[in-house]
Amino acid sequence: MNHSSRLATEDAPARAVPVRPEPVRVFDGILVPYQTPVRRSLPEWATTIHGRFLQAVEQRRLDLVEGASPLVNCFNEAALIEVCFGRQDQAAALCSAYLQWVNRNSRRPGALVILQYAFEPFLNLARIARIQQRYEDALRSIEVVDKVARCQDAWLGDILIPASLSEEIFARSTPFPKLIRVTYILEWVKALIKCKRYSEAEAFNPPWHNPADLTARDIIWEGKIISLGCEGRYDDALAAAEPALADRDGLNRSLFLFRRAETYAAAGRIEDAARVAGGLAKGFLSYPPGSLSMTRMGLLVRLTALLIKLGIEDALRLAELGLQRATALSDILFQSEFLNLMADLQGNGGMALRAEAAERRRKGLYGAGRNSSQNPPSPVEVLTQALLRFAAED
Repeated sequence: MNHSSRLATEDAPARAVPVRPEPVRVFDGILVPYQTPVRRSLPEWATTIHGRFLQAVEQRRLDLVEGASPLVNCFNEAALIEVCFGRQDQAAALCSAYLQWVNRNSRRPGALVILQYAFEPFLNLARIARIQQRYEDALRSIEVVDKVARCQDAWLGDILIPASLSEEIFARSTPFPKLIRVTYILEWVKALIKCKRYSEAEAFNPPWHNPADLTARDIIWEGKIISLGCEGRYDDALAAAEPALADRDGLNRSLFLFRRAETYAAAGRIEDAARVAGGLAKGFLSYPPGSLSMTRMGLLVRLTALLIKLGIEDALRLAELGLQRATALSDILFQSEFLNLMADLQGNGGMALRAEAAERRRKGLYGAGRNSSQNPPSPVEVLTQALLRFAAED
C-alpha cells in the first residue's frame, strides 16, 4: 500500500468523542501542497540565498538571459524571508526592484524574453497585498495574469507583456507555463475566499485550465468545498468533495477526506467526523519513521487541530509525530504550531510548551524585523540590501 492509499482511509474507529465537542469552523486556507519551502532559521536561510545570489550575479555577467532565472529565484526567496521576518514592506520592495530590473534589462538586444521572469514577483506583490488584507488590490493584480494566460496584451505594473510573447511562453512544453497557471489559480482562489466572495470561488474554472493539471484541479475543487462550508452549505460541500474522493489513488485524496471530516464536524455530525478523522489519524501514524514529507505537514496540523476539537485520543500522538518531523525537517513554523497544539491538549498546564514555541520562533528571528534595527545587521538585512543595490545598479 502506498502512502496516499494508507492515508486515504476512513474506516478506523475513533475514541473518546466528547458529548459536547468544541464548535468546528471550516479552515479557509488552501491545503493542496504547492511550492512548500522549509521555513528554517532566517539567518541560515538568508545566508544560503546570499551565496546563491553571488553565483547568479556571475552567471548574469556571462549571459543576461541565462542569469535572469537564478536571480529571480533569489529575489523571490528573499521576499518570502522578509515576510517571515515581519517586514512586508521590504518584501514588496524586493519584488518591485526585480520588476524594475527586468523592465530595464529586457530592452537590451535579444533580451526581451526575460520579461517572462516578471510574473512571479508580480504575483508575489499580490500575495503581499492579500496578507495585508488589501484583497481588492490583490485580485486586480492577479487578474492581469489571466490576460497573459489568454495570450492577450497585459501590463504587469509598468511592464507590457505583448500578446506575441505570452503566446510563445504558454505554447512551451517546459514546466514554466504550468507554474504560472497554477500559481495564478492558487492566488486567485485564496484571495476570493479571504475576501468572502464565496460564490465566485465556487464557480471559478478558467477556460484555459487543463483538467489534466491535477494540482490546479485540486485547488479549484478545494476552493469550492471551503466556500460552500463557509456559507454553511454543508450538504453541498460534501457533494463537492465526491469527485475528488472518487479517485482512490489521487495524491490529495487524504486532504479531501479531511475536508469531509471537517464538514461533518461543522454540520454537527460528530460521529461521522470522528470516524473519518480517526481513520486519517491512523494512516498518518502508520507512516514509516522519517518518511513524512513537507507536503503533508500542513494537512497534519489541521487534522491534529480537528482531533483536539473532537476529543480523539490520537491527537497527542499526532502532534508529537508532527513536532518530530518538523524538527527533523528544520521547519520552525511547523514546530511552533505543533508545540502550541500540544499546549492546547494540556489546557492551563501548557504554558511551558507555548513558551518553547515562542522561543523557537525568536531564535529563528521570525517576526524580529518588526523590532528596532539590529546591530550588527542580521543576515536578512544584509541579503535584502545586496539585492536592492544590484537591482538599482545593474
